[in-house]
Amino acid sequence: MGCLCVLVVSGCVTDPLPLIAMKSIRTPILLLHGRDDKICKLEKVEPIASALPLAMLESYADTAHNFMLERSDFTSHKVAEFVTASDEELIARIAAYRENAAAATAAAKPTASDATTNSKPKSA
Repeated sequence: MGCLCVLVVSGCVTDPLPLIAMKSIRTPILLLHGRDDKICKLEKVEPIASALPLAMLESYADTAHNFMLERSDFTSHKVAEFVTASDEELIARIAAYRENAAAATAAAKPTASDATTNSKPKSA
C-alpha cells in the first residue's frame, strides 16, 4: 500500500456515480466533518465514508462547515495522527471504525420483532 495517505476534509456527493467509482480507491482516507454543518449535512458525507473501502469518518460535535477553524486544535491533532501512522495502524483503525459503524447501523435498523411488538392489535 505504501506511505501515501489522502486527506479529504469535507464534501458532498449527491450523484451515485462518483460513489461507485470511489469503491476502487485503495488509499487510506480520513474524512473530517462538523456535525452542525448546514451546507453539507452529515447524512451526505456518510455514504462517501461507506463507499471508500479504506476510509473512516470522524465528526465533530458543536461544529459547523468551518470546523477546521472552530476546532483547529483537534483537527491538527487528527491530521497529524493520521499521516504519521504506519500502514498497519491505519488498517487496524479503519477496520475498527468499519466494525463499529456496521454495528451501529445494524442496531439502528428495525427488526421483524420490532414490527410485531409495535403493531397494534386489530379490532374485532
